[in-house]
Amino acid sequence: MDIVTALATLKNGSQVAKTIAELVKQPQIDPNEIAARLLVLQEMMINCREALNEASEEMAKLREEVAENDRRKGLEADLDMDPDGQFYIRNSEKAQGKYIPYCPVCWGNNVRLVPLTRTSSRGLFQCKLHHVTFETKAYRESQQRVSSGQVDDDGPNSWMR
Repeated sequence: MDIVTALATLKNGSQVAKTIAELVKQPQIDPNEIAARLLVLQEMMINCREALNEASEEMAKLREEVAENDRRKGLEADLDMDPDGQFYIRNSEKAQGKYIPYCPVCWGNNVRLVPLTRTSSRGLFQCKLHHVTFETKAYRESQQRVSSGQVDDDGPNSWMR
């Protein structure tokens, strides 16, 4: 029973209650008829209560979905695609001086922010779930220097990009 039907049933229940009130006022009271009408009224009330409980559960579920959608939209608004590595970074973390790349495959498939793991090579990141690697310009330049026989050391923070 949906909520509209439950409300209609409540209206009908009030009519049954009025009928019972009329029956009680008669000089010849038929207890069996009153009992039968009370059973009908009780059944209507039980059905309405069940419908209202179902509606309440559905509303709670919908509120959770709305909250989850709001959370996802907030995260989505905070994400930017890093054009260098083709992975996501969060603007809020970037503003704090943090550089945490996130897997675009995980976000696209599951709407999950999964941080990429830095490899031993500077500028090369990997998603441990998909085993996909993401290269940055720093990695490509590093590989060019190594292949040309140059030393590859850009200082203590060289692993970041």
